[in-house]
This record gives sequence, C-alpha cells and structure tokens, in this order.
Amino acid sequence: MGRRSTVIEELRAAQQPIIDRCKKVIEDELTICSRSDGEVCKAYAFPKAKWRSQDCPLADSFLQTVEVTETPTGKVRVGQQKQKKHR
Repeated sequence: MGRRSTVIEELRAAQQPIIDRCKKVIEDELTICSRSDGEVCKAYAFPKAKWRSQDCPLADSFLQTVEVTETPTGKVRVGQQKQKKHR
C-alpha cells in the first residue's frame, strides 16, 4: 500500500487549478463547482482534461451544457434484412 499512497501524493502535488468552465456567474454571483476546494478540484488532478471533449462528468448540472439535437425528418433508411421482413 506504500506505492499507492506515494502515487496519490504525487498527483496531489501536481494538481492544476480549476478552469473557467468550473465557474459560472449566476445572478451576479460567482458560483464554483461543488467538487472544487477553493481553486483546486477535489475529484481530478487535471480538470482541464475532463472538459476537453464535452462536459466534466462530475460537474454540477448548472455548469454542464445541454445540446438539443433535432432528428431529421423525411425518409428513414432501413437495412435490406429489415426490408425483406416487412414485405
């Protein structure tokens, strides 16, 4: 267990500060993610990496962006096997 605690201590020492996406101004008041401890994230050592592709999986709901995608209308392509079964 000594090696595991050493790795954890190294990650804590290498922690990067939270990024702007971990903060949001709501009603003229700065609101920070509940997972942060001041300027450092308690869950991840590198919070920027968690926001790289989309939303951070542990971010509060008010920080996450919700994308609404519309489904295209019109013809729907059906595979050949399904076409044979429907006839």
